[in-house]
Amino acid sequence: MRILFFILTTTAWLYSQEHFTKEMLESYLTQKNPFVYNAKAQEYIYKGQEKYFEGAFDTQLFMKYEKKRYPATEGDFRTIEIRKPLENGIEFFGGYRQAAGVQEYNNIKTGEKGEVLLGMKLPLSALINGMNKRKLQFDSAKLNRQKQTFQSQDNLRLLRFEIFSAYYRALHGKALFVLEEELLELAKQRQKIIEKRVAAGSLPKITLLEANQQIINREQRLITAKNNFENRLEQFLQYLMLSKEEFNKYYILPSLPEVKPNTLTIKEALSMALHLRADLKVFTYEVKKMDIQQQHARLLQYPNFNVGLYGVHDFKYNNGFKLSFDMRFPFQRRQYEGKSKEIIKKIQQINNNKNITLITMKTKITQIIHSLNNIFINMQNSQKEIALVERLQEAEIKKYMLGLSNLFMVNQRELLTLQTKKKLLHYVLEYLLLEETLHKEIGNNKI
Repeated sequence: MRILFFILTTTAWLYSQEHFTKEMLESYLTQKNPFVYNAKAQEYIYKGQEKYFEGAFDTQLFMKYEKKRYPATEGDFRTIEIRKPLENGIEFFGGYRQAAGVQEYNNIKTGEKGEVLLGMKLPLSALINGMNKRKLQFDSAKLNRQKQTFQSQDNLRLLRFEIFSAYYRALHGKALFVLEEELLELAKQRQKIIEKRVAAGSLPKITLLEANQQIINREQRLITAKNNFENRLEQFLQYLMLSKEEFNKYYILPSLPEVKPNTLTIKEALSMALHLRADLKVFTYEVKKMDIQQQHARLLQYPNFNVGLYGVHDFKYNNGFKLSFDMRFPFQRRQYEGKSKEIIKKIQQINNNKNITLITMKTKITQIIHSLNNIFINMQNSQKEIALVERLQEAEIKKYMLGLSNLFMVNQRELLTLQTKKKLLHYVLEYLLLEETLHKEIGNNKI
């Protein structure tokens, strides 16, 4: 009964495990995954930076109080203002102030009840050019955030390639391990037959020694294959944040998937890449950022001309106003010329980098599609080769059973069959990795 219970329990446990398919990876690639978060971390930073520079247009409360008691003079000054800067550079303000005694505040003097004031500051040069320092900082931060959104998508493109590559290498490691298990099992079955024939006196005892030596050799090969497989599995599981024990509790790795011939042409792949590649969109935002910097730099070629206007109502002295003008203009304009040249060169560099990316992308896609087509042909030939070496192996085993061959030749045939199957598995892995590389180059992030 215990044996029956153990068999039933083990069977139920095995059937409770799922094959961990490529499609199941998506559920593990969430924000909680540190690899995914790291790929998008800079995007969150730039979102905060954008909010910070947007704060430059916040309504502000300004208060000031001073009380002076100097040896020869006395004075009190208090003010409270609300200031509101706009994105176009205009700044409105309004408030209340009171000054008493001898003042040193630009000849400010009010009645006992103080005065209210309302006014604005107009940076005419900035208004005409549609750019000012606050707007430059905010627009730059906004473009940085938009650019980083596409950079995050590009980081995810590269991360997915790493994860899928690790997944296929784990499947390949398992397939090699299974082949070595099968090879060892053949040697063990043959050893049992040889033991009976040695005991019956139809084979010399040395044959059993050869059979045992083959088993030891194949056990060593199996241990090496197991170690390689477990290392590849660990490499893959790090992206899922799962231990090997947790993974084995719920999942088992499937066999390598069936390979289908590539039907995508170079022209179609290039067209998709131009539409999907996020890093190409990054270049667009880098140029936009340079454009607004150039727009701000143009202010340096014109006079910096500002106008200030405000009116006051004093509860004792009635109404008044103040109108101010200030201008600053460098004759040599070296700042403008230097900054303008710097920005032009940066735009040229960005466009040059984009062109290099396009050339590299086209070259890689062309190479990948050629390689896929050639590897698929090699796989077909390899399958034919496996059928031949298996027939030769069967024939060698029959000859051995009839006493027309020896254990060494059987071992050589089995090893040749193994190497041929491994070669096919290598082609399959190479093909699958190239498919993922093609998806990476195209920018297709879908599983």
